[in-house]
Amino acid sequence: VYTDGGCTKNGDDDARASAGVWFGEDDPRNEAIRLPKELGKPSNQLGEIIGAYRATIVADESEDLAIKSDSRTTLEAVTKHAQKNEDKGWVGVADAKALKTLAASMRERTGKTTLQWVKGHSG
Repeated sequence: VYTDGGCTKNGDDDARASAGVWFGEDDPRNEAIRLPKELGKPSNQLGEIIGAYRATIVADESEDLAIKSDSRTTLEAVTKHAQKNEDKGWVGVADAKALKTLAASMRERTGKTTLQWVKGHSG
């Protein structure tokens, strides 16, 4: 599944963030989401995290899931830097609440979840 995030007016007070989840052509699990401001300060990065999170929720929890994202920051926060982030209670980590939720959702799945970085805006 491919996931992506975006944000218009990123960094401005009137920014609007969004996320996308794409399983394939005409797949009913595909999603385009406008993020409510209650999730946190709207940003491209928050959209990336929520896109990956939604993929873990929409997919059957027992099926193997390969999440492909162009966000190294998101992927590394819940893999390479996960233990360090958890050890410090996610203090000082941007979008900590969303990242903790993503990490927990990945752990709760019974199917294997893999994350892969893909080059963005290349097609």
